[in-house]
Amino acid sequence: MIRVTKHIFVSALFTMIVIAACTGIAQAQGSRKDDIVFNAQGRPMAGATVRVCTSGATGQPCAPLAQIYSDAALTQALANPTSTDGLGNYSFYAAPGRYMIEISGPGITTKQLPNVILPSDPSSPTFTSVTTTSGISAFSLSLTGNLTVNGSTAVVGSLTVGGAPVPSTKADNQWTNNQRFKGPDPWRDFTAYMPTGGCSSTDSPGYFDTGTVGAGSSTMTVTTSHEIFKNGCGIAVLHAGPTATINRPGAGCSISSITGSGTLATITCAAPHGLIISTPDYGNGAGYGMVVAGVTDTSFNGTFTVSTVPDSTHITYRTAHSGSSSGGTANTLWGYAHGVTGSTTYNYKLVNVDGHMGYSAASAAISITNGNATLSATDLNYNWINVPMTVDYPLDLNASAFMTAVYSDKGLGGAYSCIGVTYSRGFSDYGLGYDYPTVRCPQFLPATPPSSPGNQTLNTTIVSGGGTSTLTLAAAATNAITSQSVLHDESSFLQACVNDVIADQASVGGNNASSMGCYIPAGFYWMNNVLPTANGTSNYLTRINVAGTLRFDLLPWFIQHGGWDIEGVGSGGSGSGYAVTPSTQIAFAHDGFVLTRSVSQTLIKGFALPNMNGHGIYSSGGGVAGNEFGNLYIGDGAGSNGAPIWLDNGTRGFTFNNVSLTPRDSGGLPIAVFTMSDYGGDTVCCNTFNNLVSYYHGMRIDGPAGNLTGGGISGPTVHGWLSESNHDAWMINHDNGDNAPGTGAINAQGVTLEDVSNADAYQTGFVHQRYGMGTATAPHTYSSFNLAVTNSFDGSLMSCGPDASCDVPGVAYTAIGSNDTNAAGSRGGGTGFSTGSNAVTIKGMPLLLKANKPQLVNYGMPALEMVLPPATNFTATAGSGSLSAGTWCAVVYGYDSQATPGYTDPSHEICTTVGGSSSIAFTWTYDGYLRGMYAGWRIYYGPSSGGENKYYDLGVAGSYTLTTDGGTGGSLPTGTPNAFLSKVNWNGGGSGSCLLCGSTTYPASAGALPLGIGVWPVDGSGVKLDVGGGTIRGQGGIQAGTDTAFNASPRGAYNAFLPNLTSAAGTYQRMTLDKAITVTRFQLVLGTAGSGCTTQSTVSVTDGANSVTLTTANGTAIYDSGAVSQNFAAAANLDIKIATAASGCTTAPQNANVTAQYRMQ
Repeated sequence: MIRVTKHIFVSALFTMIVIAACTGIAQAQGSRKDDIVFNAQGRPMAGATVRVCTSGATGQPCAPLAQIYSDAALTQALANPTSTDGLGNYSFYAAPGRYMIEISGPGITTKQLPNVILPSDPSSPTFTSVTTTSGISAFSLSLTGNLTVNGSTAVVGSLTVGGAPVPSTKADNQWTNNQRFKGPDPWRDFTAYMPTGGCSSTDSPGYFDTGTVGAGSSTMTVTTSHEIFKNGCGIAVLHAGPTATINRPGAGCSISSITGSGTLATITCAAPHGLIISTPDYGNGAGYGMVVAGVTDTSFNGTFTVSTVPDSTHITYRTAHSGSSSGGTANTLWGYAHGVTGSTTYNYKLVNVDGHMGYSAASAAISITNGNATLSATDLNYNWINVPMTVDYPLDLNASAFMTAVYSDKGLGGAYSCIGVTYSRGFSDYGLGYDYPTVRCPQFLPATPPSSPGNQTLNTTIVSGGGTSTLTLAAAATNAITSQSVLHDESSFLQACVNDVIADQASVGGNNASSMGCYIPAGFYWMNNVLPTANGTSNYLTRINVAGTLRFDLLPWFIQHGGWDIEGVGSGGSGSGYAVTPSTQIAFAHDGFVLTRSVSQTLIKGFALPNMNGHGIYSSGGGVAGNEFGNLYIGDGAGSNGAPIWLDNGTRGFTFNNVSLTPRDSGGLPIAVFTMSDYGGDTVCCNTFNNLVSYYHGMRIDGPAGNLTGGGISGPTVHGWLSESNHDAWMINHDNGDNAPGTGAINAQGVTLEDVSNADAYQTGFVHQRYGMGTATAPHTYSSFNLAVTNSFDGSLMSCGPDASCDVPGVAYTAIGSNDTNAAGSRGGGTGFSTGSNAVTIKGMPLLLKANKPQLVNYGMPALEMVLPPATNFTATAGSGSLSAGTWCAVVYGYDSQATPGYTDPSHEICTTVGGSSSIAFTWTYDGYLRGMYAGWRIYYGPSSGGENKYYDLGVAGSYTLTTDGGTGGSLPTGTPNAFLSKVNWNGGGSGSCLLCGSTTYPASAGALPLGIGVWPVDGSGVKLDVGGGTIRGQGGIQAGTDTAFNASPRGAYNAFLPNLTSAAGTYQRMTLDKAITVTRFQLVLGTAGSGCTTQSTVSVTDGANSVTLTTANGTAIYDSGAVSQNFAAAANLDIKIATAASGCTTAPQNANVTAQYRMQ
């Protein structure tokens, strides 16, 4: 039985109307179908099968089936097929529409009834579509779908949408809800590419739901305890993508043959090497390291950078050796222990990660057998590992290694765990990956090194099921997963937006069009795929303005080609106490912005990156240059294994403006690391900070992978640095020790610090050099330093360590504000200096800058360890003597009292022409207060300008008359000025102070420097020297006033007389000690030696517990213990006693004089 509802279309308002009604099945009003099935005899048939199919169904039985229900609200699903009851009746509800009904059963012929129509409720009819050319007239018209009008529309009266009037271009419109412009005018809002309502999420970061989906299926079941997924929005499903095809980090190979031609050697492997095939020739710059060993022709052996990997069995590297050979190995999995070595074995494995978050199988193990038991970022005892990672351009998301994960047994010899990732061709293990294992590595990586490749992440969008536990995805899973993490991912919308911006900026009439770029509005958006800054292209500078908060849980923000302007234009970002510029917050689960090779002309500014677990800004180098960063706050979390800024391998020309950096406090990395992780890579250069605020740590310059290019790491240049709560002992630490085998030193040069305020007194040096910590043997230099430090509480300009070899000439820094070498070795004393006019004051000591060198001026108490100034007012006057005729030139040097004297700068040169039998009288002046600081003067003379080749050594004088050519031959001093005012034990070589140089009397002569302790000038009252502990030592002796000096520890004598040693044992002398003493010798002299004694006597000095004892012998009168050292405590009764009486003697030992020598403890 079929019920028909008539629909009346009345006269038109519109010429043609198409109404597309989208029926939501779960919410629609159902239409009921009732009918009876009769058999061939006309009787109702019980148990007949009723199959309800869609109108377009085919086949027998028909398919596909339609959804049928038992209630009008369409909420209770009914089994399909259904069956008739005992009277042949059947009924069901379904959404209004057209269906096919199929009747079948025993004893009847299957019958299909097509085009069965279930109508709408007349009170609220529903139409899939209505098309008319005569129009519709109605009192009201309610649509749940779209209204399409072909032609013009005229509305008499007001037109409202959603109860609100439609804005007019001629009216003052007030927008009370979000407006999303797809642009390009006024901009392209990336949420305009999202479904209605957008995809901003309020789900809590750090908590992830899990999903289960079968291979080839697009229907996924998810838990919904933390996240609410929306239809049309993006989703990242871990491990549901294709299995990764990226090569694992290859170990190299056994060498079948090797040939060298020109500057290139080619290795032919006996089996596939497993390295990523790559064509760039990095020469001496950016390849990864390879150790070639065991080749028959040993000239091919050594450590080199890989140039190319042309195929699976060949490797090339640069070497000047020609010829051919065979045998040996090419190993790319190696590392070494940096700093103080030990006996701990560390094992590592590497895993390559592609651009879709798939990963390779783990490499073979890398073993470092001499590691320190404790690795540290502050003591610089760490392990460096070569990482054979190659990135070709353009990037291949499946074959290129976007990062390499590092697994370690942590020196424990057990299971491996992931300790970090690297984007360079090297990795330094500081032990920071050991204490907080859950934040070390992205969650798509397995907990232990994988033995086989892992699946990529499926990044797609949600078609339906949003808000429920069953989602239909736009793309099917390649691999089945069970209970794997699923995350929001809105990166595809940013990709679409950027693509349109790039099209906006295409060339127009020979010029490039401009665009406002992409805008990310207020909201919280998850980015869990590579962004267009990684694998896209740009037409000149492409802008991305960020007002909302972004969350990166799986990957960093990769920037892998240049031309980007990424700016935070919102507010609400966190910061340090000194960061006041509004910023937009970005939440990174691991590393932040990662810039890889060839990135330039990129600006990143206006962001707060709090609670970082990894690096804030990481540049892997290799052509990354000319990028700018501004108004940034980067703060590390308590378990961070990264640095706020990490500039690697040839990073150049970075400028940081108004940045605040807060690294991990205890044991964390510095605020900025300028390094070289790539074996034989390139040096970092020319990076500048303007207005820097930092906490806890300073900066570090190092190069654990070594340097084959020969250059030093230049910079940084810092203009304005507030260092708050700096727990390091330096502002900049130069680690030049134990670089990778076969490589050169990493010198530091061109460092500038201006307007530095280290507001807490922790530093011992603004710049500190560490080398000689193991394999490094030669000193390395600083050069071109400009240290203009202000408002400093403590610390010297330079320091050096940790071993004594660092305190030697050769570690030089440039004089303040000039390019002259000032002094060598470790520098002591405080800075805290100020300038005014041409004067510099250090700790209250005024200096005068003469000829660009700091020199002392008149002062009653000169400072120690200052460079001695040269002679001034040097003059020459001819006279008579024995000097032959000619032109004689001379210069004069002052020298100090060092074991090998240091010399001042020379005076200016004077050349004087004289006749025969002449003389030349020279005079000069110098600061009278420094008279005693010069050990003497040396005047050099010779027959031409610059030809001074003989000299006379003079005393402390200001004149000399050259009467004959009889001087000692010798060349002019070099490396001057290196004459210093004396300091106590200044050279560490054992010679004493020169505080009374030039004086033979006491008190010192007026020109000498007396040692006044306590007050100045000398005052006869008060305590002058109060030593709180330790020892005061006089190398030549100690004198009180004019008394005779004593030059050794004084001794006292404790004496006793024993008339007869045959007397009964007992105490014969006692001394109760007021102070503790040490007996150093015990002696006994007999007036009559004993003879015939059968029992010898013993005499002791003892406190009852400790003693020194002498035993007599027949016929011997003098006894001596020799040097002893027996301590006796204060308050002890120290007795001299006969411990054993002599007996059986024919002559008794008599008249014994006993002496115990002692000294005070």
